[in-house]
Amino acid sequence: MKQYNLYTFEKAKFIYTKTESIEQAIKNFKERINIDHNGQYHPDMDYLFERPMYMLTGGNNKKEKIIGFNYEKLREQLF
Repeated sequence: MKQYNLYTFEKAKFIYTKTESIEQAIKNFKERINIDHNGQYHPDMDYLFERPMYMLTGGNNKKEKIIGFNYEKLREQLF
């Protein structure tokens, strides 16, 4: 059997980086380099969502994969 998890959150951390490629952006996030907000270095900031965000994952205890993330279809099925 697989385990499925539903994460619901209204507040998250927000950071951004400007790069030429998604690969470089992922590297920047992973290594916490060239990350910015409003022209100043902030490692993170709180971001409040107007509606709760949902993330559905599945897998086993060793590997958990995202199945759906805040899709309207997911939201409609949940509520």
